[in-house]
Amino acid sequence: MASELKALQAQFEDAISAHQTEARALRETLRALVAQRSSTGREVRGSMGAPAGTRDPSQGPRPTSSGETLGEGHCPPWTQLQGRG
Repeated sequence: MASELKALQAQFEDAISAHQTEARALRETLRALVAQRSSTGREVRGSMGAPAGTRDPSQGPRPTSSGETLGEGHCPPWTQLQGRG
């Protein structure tokens, strides 16, 4: 009985080791794919620019024609005058 348990334990340890090796290889492959996808995304965004009518929100508030910037939720001054006639 003891020899059977030792044999099962050895098989189990081999299976654990194989699983760890496979998991490590898959993790490295996944990291490489993520890095490649990220790099490709940056290249595409850099070469194509943003689609017409869109802008990158990280660029901050959009300046008005007079050069002032408007924060989130603020209307340009000329739209505030509409309807006051």
